[in-house]
Amino acid sequence: MLSVPEHADLVRLVQARHVLAHEDGLVDADYVLKAEDSRYAVGQRLVVTPGEVHRLADLTAKITAALA
Repeated sequence: MLSVPEHADLVRLVQARHVLAHEDGLVDADYVLKAEDSRYAVGQRLVVTPGEVHRLADLTAKITAALA
């Protein structure tokens, strides 16, 4: 359903949602490990851009369409 880069983006963005919802926006070790996002270190404040929100929505729509 998703290409390798799309899957990597999905994992990173879902992990970002987790950090925002459960860690008050502060990057934890799980985020660094699971998201493979070298832009952040543990304890830094995560920044999510509008483009990333749109990317997550697009990937979700693509998966939904493939499952329908």
